[in-house]
Amino acid sequence: MITRIASLHGSLLFTCLAAAAVLLLVSLVGAWRATPAANTTRVVRGILLLLLLAQCVLGAILYLAGARVARMPLHIIYGLVALVTLPVIAALAADTPPRTRRFREALAAVFLIAILLRGLESVHA
Repeated sequence: MITRIASLHGSLLFTCLAAAAVLLLVSLVGAWRATPAANTTRVVRGILLLLLLAQCVLGAILYLAGARVARMPLHIIYGLVALVTLPVIAALAADTPPRTRRFREALAAVFLIAILLRGLESVHA
């Protein structure tokens, strides 16, 4: 059972990376067109946030079951930072013009991609 959860945890990382890449593209297109966030952006953000939450829950289950990675504290920090990035950026960009908000979303997506890749690296260090 734990092996299956570990496999899902690893596979879900790549799904999170793909969703962050989609958010990056949608945000850059919106910034280029200077349009406010469309339903597509909200849906992608919501899906990405749910994926990150699921990733953290699976990681917590693995941790409680005794599974450890090479750099466990760093891995946990990366997971928590990834989880709070979207809500923090949304709060910081609430009262900004559409173009600025979309650029901040794109920057958050790039940051998320970097954090997720670093989290992957912390497993194999």
